[in-house]
Parts: sequence; structure tokens; C-alpha cells
Amino acid sequence: MFKFAQFTIYEIVGYLLPGAVFVAAVGILGWTIWATNIPLPVFSPSFNLWALLIALAYYAGHAVQGVGNLLLDNNSVVGEKLLKVSSKVSAKVSSVVRKLLGTPTKAPAPELPLVIQDAAIAKAKKFLRDADSTLEFEWVENLAEQALVQLGVAGELDIDIYRKGFYRGSSISLFVFGVCSWFRALHGETKINFWKNDHPVNWGELTILGAVCVCAALIFYARFNRFGAHQRKVAILNFLVLDTEHKGKPKKDPDE
Repeated sequence: MFKFAQFTIYEIVGYLLPGAVFVAAVGILGWTIWATNIPLPVFSPSFNLWALLIALAYYAGHAVQGVGNLLLDNNSVVGEKLLKVSSKVSAKVSSVVRKLLGTPTKAPAPELPLVIQDAAIAKAKKFLRDADSTLEFEWVENLAEQALVQLGVAGELDIDIYRKGFYRGSSISLFVFGVCSWFRALHGETKINFWKNDHPVNWGELTILGAVCVCAALIFYARFNRFGAHQRKVAILNFLVLDTEHKGKPKKDPDE
């Protein structure tokens, strides 16, 4: 039951919510292209239409996560470049904020000290019973995560994975929503129809909405990188302090 609850939460926060934002963005794009001068109707969907929208949002969420794997993950070419750029920008913004607040500037700490990495590699080789071959640290991280899963102590790791997926999908969906809002703003004044009345929305409001969404996407991307780094740290540190064998619950003596 607990595993089913975890699965349901991840499906909602990882796929359904980012997918819903993406579907809304595509709706704005389609409205701008094919129904430019028609006010956007805001209505109460029927049960069947709600079911269709939820299904579309769920599938769109999977597509968004797939794009995120290609563009944002650290092991992708684009992801590595984006990470370098975002790290430099974050460092500059942090430095400016610290100067404004009068707090001392601190040098960014490495993800994991070399001594921790060496210890993890050594334990991984012992775990694999192969002390002579070379082992890349990326595989050690993967081994550490799988070891925690098999030992049944991956609770905090699971939470980081959920958050990482949510922030990754949301960053892409919000960015697309912001760009589609700007695209609609090029049309000039637009109208939204709800409560049987047309309410005008000028290009400035749409431009601000797009800017807010793009800024939110950048913030979510920073959070994605933060929890990704935290996930890797948690996996390695837990791998180092835990035994490789799962002790489990004590068994009762059959003679008792």
C-alpha cells in the first residue's frame, strides 16, 4: 500500500502537474494561431472532458520528462553546458546579494571532497570484489543508489528523486508557457471570456506573465540541480556508512 501511495504521488508531481502546464501552453499557442480574434472561453469541463484533459496532461508530462532527460540531466551534452552557465550565473547573483546584505562571500564547496570519492570508489571495488580494475565515479554513484534501494533504506533518496523530477518537468513546462505567453502578446490586446463576459488582457500583462513564468522556470531549474547534487551526496554518504548486507528483522527460533 505504501509503495502504491509513493507511485501515485510521483505520477502526480512528476508527470501530471508539469504535463498540465505544458498542455495549457500548447492551448495558448493553438489559440493564437487558429483562433486569434476569438476570446478564450473559460468554462467548466464535463467529466469526459476532464478525463481527456488529465490523460493528455499525463502523456504530456512523460514527454516533458523525456525532453528534460535529453536537455537538463548532467550526463547530457546540453545539460553539462547549461549547468556550467547556471553555476556561473548563480555564483554572480549570490555574490551580489551577499554584498547587498553585507555578508561575507563564500567560495562554492565541491559536491563531494576527493577523500569521500576515493573512499566510495574503494568500497565499491570491495563490494564488487574487484580491487584492481579502474572504476569511474559515475558508476559508483549508480551502485550506491541501487545498494540503498536493495537494502531498503532509500527513503530520503526517493524524496529527492520525486523533487528532482518535479523541478525538471516544471522548469521546461513553465519555460514553454512563458514563451507561448509572449507569442500571444505579439497579437496585442486579447480577451478571456468567463462568467459570460469578455475581459480584456493587454500585451503588457501577457508579457509580464511570460517573464514571471520564465523566471520561475530558471528557479525550478536551479532547484533541480540542487536536489540532483543532494541526491548524489546522500547516496554516496549512506553507501559509506551502511553495511553492504541487509540485516533485516531478527528471525524467531523455530524451537520457541
